[in-house]
Amino acid sequence: MAAPHVAGSVALLRQRHPTWTPAQLKSALATTGDRAFQDEGRTTEATSTREGGGVVNLLRADRPLLFTSPAALSFGLVQATATATLPLTLSDAGGGAGDWTATVEQQTGAARTTISVPPAATVPGTLPVTVSTAGAPSGELSGFVVLTRGAERRRVPYWLRVSAPSLGGAKTTPLRRPGTYKSNTRGGTTLVSRYRYPESPRGLGFATSLPGPERVFRVNLAGAVANFGVVVTSRAKGVVVEPRIVKAGDENRLTGYPALPFNLNPYLRTFQEPVPAAGAILPARGAYDVVFDSPSRARAGAFTFRFWIADTKPPALRLRTRTVRRGQALVVAASDAGSGVEPRSIVARIDGRETESRAQKGRILVRTAGLGPGGHTLVLQVSDYQETRNMENVARILPNTRILGARFTVR
Repeated sequence: MAAPHVAGSVALLRQRHPTWTPAQLKSALATTGDRAFQDEGRTTEATSTREGGGVVNLLRADRPLLFTSPAALSFGLVQATATATLPLTLSDAGGGAGDWTATVEQQTGAARTTISVPPAATVPGTLPVTVSTAGAPSGELSGFVVLTRGAERRRVPYWLRVSAPSLGGAKTTPLRRPGTYKSNTRGGTTLVSRYRYPESPRGLGFATSLPGPERVFRVNLAGAVANFGVVVTSRAKGVVVEPRIVKAGDENRLTGYPALPFNLNPYLRTFQEPVPAAGAILPARGAYDVVFDSPSRARAGAFTFRFWIADTKPPALRLRTRTVRRGQALVVAASDAGSGVEPRSIVARIDGRETESRAQKGRILVRTAGLGPGGHTLVLQVSDYQETRNMENVARILPNTRILGARFTVR
C-alpha cells in the first residue's frame, strides 16, 4: 500500500509547490523520510534497499530545505580493486543555502571497502561520494549519506555491490544455431552457486542457490534480436538442472527476470509457476552465457535442451478431423519451430466449457466424453516457451500464443 500513499503525497506537494519538477518532488519525499523498521519492536532499521528514503513525512517534505540530485545513489557493480566517485548535486529548496555537515551512515558493509564524503557540504554545490575497494570480496554495501545542520537531517540512500565474478573461469561451448542439444552437468565446473539480480526471488519454485556443477554455453549476438532463450526438454532419472542467462563471464549480470526459470507472464494461468526455461528480451549486441546449474554433485547428470533465437511467432494449430465418434478425443496438430509448445499452457473449451486436454508428440488430444451427437465449438489456446518469458516487456499481449476456433461434429 506504499504506492497510493506516495502518489497522494506527490499530489499534495504538487498542489502546494506547482513549480517543483518531478525530480525535486521525489527528492523532497525521499530525503525527509522517517526511519522504517523491519521488526515490530522498532529496534532494527530496514536496509536502504528495502526502505528507500523511509516512511513519508509529508510535513517535513513540504519544507525540505534542499534538493538532491539524484535522490538515491547507486554505484552498481564495483570491481574488487577500484575507486569510483558519484557527484551528489545539492540545491536550495528554500532556507537550505549554506553549510551542512556530511557523514556516512553505513548499514551493511564488506571487508576492505570504504565509502566516504568530505566532512562539509555547501548548498548550492556538489558533494562527491567515493567508494574504494582494495581486493575486497564480493558483498553489498548500503546505507545513507547524511546531511546535518542543527536539528535538521536529510538522508540520501546509497547501494553498491563489490563484484568479483567467478564464471569467467568456466569453459564455454558455443551455441551457433537454434536447435536441440544434449549435455551433462556431471564433470562440469563448480564455480558459481548464486546468480543476480534479482538474487533471491523466493517462493517461485526454483532454487536460489545452486552449488553443484554447471555447464556453460556461449551465445554471441552480432546484431539486434527480439529475444533468445533455452528450455530443458528432458533429464535423466534423478537429475536436477536449472538454466540461467547472464552477460558473458559474469554471474552478477542476469538478463533480468526472463533469465529465471519461472513463468513471468501475468496473462497466462501458470503465472509464477516454475518453467525450465530462461531467456533474454531485446538483448544488446554482445556475448552471453547460458548456464545449466545443479544443486549438488549427486543431482548432476545428462539432459537435453532447446535453444531459440528471435521467436516471435505463436504455435501452429490445425484440427485434424472435424468429425469424431462419440467419446473419441479430438486431435489437433500442434507445432512450434521456435521455442516449442509449452504443454501446461494449453486451455481447451468446448461449447464454452473447459475440458481436459494433453500434449502428445506433436498433437493435442482434447477430451469429448459426455458430448451429445451434433455440432460443437472448440476454442483452443496454446502458447510456446517464449511466451513464459514475455510480459509488459514486449509490444503486444500474448504475441506467442495461438487461439484456434473450430466447429466439429460428434456422430
